[in-house]
Amino acid sequence: MHVNLDLFDSEIARDLNDLIRRWWQIDILVVTDTIVSFGPEHNPNNLNESFFGMSHLMGVLEGVGSVTKAHRSVDPFGTAGVIPNFHFDAHDLSIYDQIWLIGWDSSATLSPTEHDAMCVFMNNGGGVFATGDHAALGSSLAGSLPRVRSMRHWSAPPPPLGATRVDTTMPDHQGVVVFENQSDDIPQKLRLKWYVWSDWYLSRQVYPHPLLCSSSGAITEFPDHMHEGEVIEPAVLDAVMTANGQNFDEYPVDAYGNRVSPEIVAWGWSEGFADPEVMHGIHVGDPGTSNKRWTGTVGAYDGKRAGVGRVVVDSTWHHLFDINLIGDNAANRPSFTDPRKALWSQGFTYSADGQRILGQIDQYYRNIVHWLSPGVGLRFVAVATELALAKQISELLDDKKLSPFDIGRHAWEVAIRRYPPCLVIELNRAFLDNIPRLKPVPFGPWDWPYPGPDDGPPHPPIPPVALAQAALGAAIVAIHEMGPESVMSKAAVDRITEAGFAGMRRLLAGQISSSREALRELERTAELFES
Repeated sequence: MHVNLDLFDSEIARDLNDLIRRWWQIDILVVTDTIVSFGPEHNPNNLNESFFGMSHLMGVLEGVGSVTKAHRSVDPFGTAGVIPNFHFDAHDLSIYDQIWLIGWDSSATLSPTEHDAMCVFMNNGGGVFATGDHAALGSSLAGSLPRVRSMRHWSAPPPPLGATRVDTTMPDHQGVVVFENQSDDIPQKLRLKWYVWSDWYLSRQVYPHPLLCSSSGAITEFPDHMHEGEVIEPAVLDAVMTANGQNFDEYPVDAYGNRVSPEIVAWGWSEGFADPEVMHGIHVGDPGTSNKRWTGTVGAYDGKRAGVGRVVVDSTWHHLFDINLIGDNAANRPSFTDPRKALWSQGFTYSADGQRILGQIDQYYRNIVHWLSPGVGLRFVAVATELALAKQISELLDDKKLSPFDIGRHAWEVAIRRYPPCLVIELNRAFLDNIPRLKPVPFGPWDWPYPGPDDGPPHPPIPPVALAQAALGAAIVAIHEMGPESVMSKAAVDRITEAGFAGMRRLLAGQISSSREALRELERTAELFES
């Protein structure tokens, strides 16, 4: 989002845009190995699919944060800007907010010093995203790390072939299933975990996990693949690990004395089809059927509750690779003449509906970035400033009949057309965490794990949407009163943050007052029945 250039001269607008980008800034390290490249799959030297490219994912991540790319050996496509021969113990990991581990190798594990460096990073609050594929693929990078190791099968089934494989490949538009359908424009459908905020009489509010939330609704469509890995929920939460000679709880307790458990937040369905390949010698399909079953696709661990880093795991890196997103480069071989060539070579970009689906998948990637680093940057201040300078809101700010909460309600509607509503709620929670005098308090529908997230709070307080609207409205009014040049001063951030907090406080005070009046009215009514 950019500031409204009609409000002031271009130099101030440019400076504000630069400032807002810094407020959004998240530093990401992406590490891969062996046959995985940061470059595009559609490389003329890769017509036989010798390497996996992830250029599309990198483009999305670079639109969210500052991305550092590192390879354990050398990028097979010779992609520019990639650190070669990367080792975790030879770099300062503390400069990153999160680390993405997208590996293929399964021949070894991290050295003790590399393992220690990653443990320290995670235990100090650094976020980690990790994925591999079937069997042990990807285990060298991620399979021994705290939390990550027990949230996904790294060295156990499911296998690549046979009835017990995880096969989410969907039939094409003619009902035909082949391996190459992983590169068409038809996704698999996910089943999501829903978080109940309130369930009273005829009114029920539920939310997906923030990882699977978008401005267009819940994200329920993913790339499909014939042999995925599997995300799990660990049975053991009290294991003790060691880093730098010091023992630590793998899953530490939170402020209430409970061990925060990872959750599966999305499941995929193995369709039970046979999945033979068309491109013999390049892909390896299976003419036998798979077992029909649900398996874990996305897992999340909210380590922030327990003072360590958050973790996200995915069942397969095929949810991130070019071949499953923008097409199979092997279909571009001159000798390949299958009539489905154009579809398989373009993936989701082949059709308008496919492009819509790809947009939702891209939002999933952005959601991972934002969720892994909840307290990084000044993103609440950035959103409030963007909204204050958006034309739809700036035109309302001189209307004296509108209260800050009215402004906040309008701002919410603008915000959720541009950002997932779950993200806006999360940013409000994160900014409260940055106010030193406040103790951590449950805020959104994902903060109620007692006894379980699906139960929601026993007596729901103010809805998180209303709190977000109150904070945004008050912050936007403060920004408007300061003026654009003052927003760029160092003192502005504290003033905007305090205004947002004050807006929430006024909403709570008003709700308490109205609840007391309602209680008095109820008591008066009860007295009539007793007389």
